[in-house]
Amino acid sequence: MSQRLMQRAVDYFGSEQKLGIAIGYTQRGVNRARRSGQVTPQMAYAIHAATRGDIHYRALCPLLDCRAQLKAARRRLNGRRR
Repeated sequence: MSQRLMQRAVDYFGSEQKLGIAIGYTQRGVNRARRSGQVTPQMAYAIHAATRGDIHYRALCPLLDCRAQLKAARRRLNGRRR
């Protein structure tokens, strides 16, 4: 999934080099993330901001989605204890 989204981000800017400039990463870093499908939280946030939300950070980085789900679960549990 992340590989397709990274390709979509590259297509959005036209090249890996242009995407890298827009998000503050090197072309090599963008290429590595695109090929592996593993995007760091920082890169996911940067792509989200550069595309103005067209590519959502949680879709790029499943780790962020897990953190959000954990946070929501904690809020639900804390609400039950009160």
